[in-house]
Amino acid sequence: MMFEMRDALLDIMRCIDERRQMPFDGVNDELVELLFYDKPDDCMFVAVKGMFNVGRHNKLIPEGYALCCVFELGAIMADTQLPQALYWFTKKQLNECKFSLMDESLRRSLLKNRRSLSRVISSDVYLEYLRSCERYVGSGANTAHLVGGQFYSVKIADLVDGRYDPEYYSPKIRSLRKELDGKDVVRLGDVAEVVRPKDVKGGVQNVLVMHGRDVKLPPVLEDLEEGDETSVVLRNGDLVLTSMGDVRAVVYEGADDRDVYAGRTCYVVRPHSVSAEYLCLYLSSEVAKSILTSDMGGVYIKHLSLQALREFPIVRPHMGEEYYRAEYAILAGRASRSYEDLSSLRSEGHHIVEAVLDREIASRISAYIDEQLRTFLSSDIDELNACFSAGAYKAAIILAGSILEAVLIDWLSEIDHVNYFEQPYYVRDSRTGRDKRADLIDYINEIKYIEKPRWVKEADMAHKIRKKRNLVHAQLCISEGAVGEESARMVIDYLEQVLKTRGIRSVRG
Repeated sequence: MMFEMRDALLDIMRCIDERRQMPFDGVNDELVELLFYDKPDDCMFVAVKGMFNVGRHNKLIPEGYALCCVFELGAIMADTQLPQALYWFTKKQLNECKFSLMDESLRRSLLKNRRSLSRVISSDVYLEYLRSCERYVGSGANTAHLVGGQFYSVKIADLVDGRYDPEYYSPKIRSLRKELDGKDVVRLGDVAEVVRPKDVKGGVQNVLVMHGRDVKLPPVLEDLEEGDETSVVLRNGDLVLTSMGDVRAVVYEGADDRDVYAGRTCYVVRPHSVSAEYLCLYLSSEVAKSILTSDMGGVYIKHLSLQALREFPIVRPHMGEEYYRAEYAILAGRASRSYEDLSSLRSEGHHIVEAVLDREIASRISAYIDEQLRTFLSSDIDELNACFSAGAYKAAIILAGSILEAVLIDWLSEIDHVNYFEQPYYVRDSRTGRDKRADLIDYINEIKYIEKPRWVKEADMAHKIRKKRNLVHAQLCISEGAVGEESARMVIDYLEQVLKTRGIRSVRG
């Protein structure tokens, strides 16, 4: 007879209390060892989320046990900010395994209120989430009445050995993986050599090193710092990919006559049957980044394994290499986007059926560098409308991002009485503490800070435009239908709302 989870009872608070009495020391987990000692039919406990993805800790689970459920609990331990999860293993036969992921607001609340952690855990919101987890065990497939998170199940046959984390099995990630399954894909290891840099015993010091923090677009190689030699000297055309945290990629294009070494927090990908530029754009896409992030393991620091990267599915490029090189050059800051190829949209006989962005908005905007900005806006607004009318929605979204960026640069120029079209605008990088050239996200945040609280709503709209533009840049062939008329119309509507704030009044001079 198949075991039904609804036949068992789950008391999460009791499991939390047991964990508090026997905290995990970072190496050994005496609580888990004790609970499995007598080989009970069922074993329920709280442990670090993702802990059992690591080989050493994975061995704590005796043979003969199947995963029954994993419920995310958040950073509930006073002595660590590591997120915890409720694990349930059983010897009984199951049809499915149940998971939950907490709402982001609840997850953030636990991290932000460390000094009053007990109050958050005992709050009605958190307790209702725990009760929802317990109800989910006994409710079968019904999730309509559950609150505080996302609840879903996976067939036992679909579980992957050594993967016990809810993110890996989330509906979003499973849908994306299924989407890739329907494409013409190959493994990354089949089209490129993937190398992990290692320390060199007795190696040279004071060499230039590209660390994970240096992997960004556009690349700024002059910011590279000196460090210890590693086993990998970068070559022109190498793809450098971060191995921890946020997934980022950049194509290495030589600094000067000095060798540059890849840091230990990076992977180096050397393509042999596909262009590095295509791989960079592909691995920077939202689809690829989401899946790569779900593949990460580790207890304290999430990292991408060499095997997972080599096995990662790559959609074969459907355009020529020159196309991807041109797209990458724009993102890398080596080329500006040309819309000459869209000139046919404005050819004689072509009529704009629908002007989705009011051309007169250019004349209403408060401009600091008047002639330069208005000429730019008039031209690009016409082009945007033509693109939209002709169904060139990707081009329309990219133009919307360009218009937004130009207006914000002009706005900051007015505030500081400096022409930032000619002189770079710098901001402090929160991660490195060093100055860096600003990009669109920085322009938005700077104006938001200066104009708060008036510009908060508009800043949110501006960020949505930016995200949609970035998605278009990196989308390629993965999700052809993601950018259509509805998306373009939304972006342009947001853009108009943002631009109107510059027409109401000028900022302080």
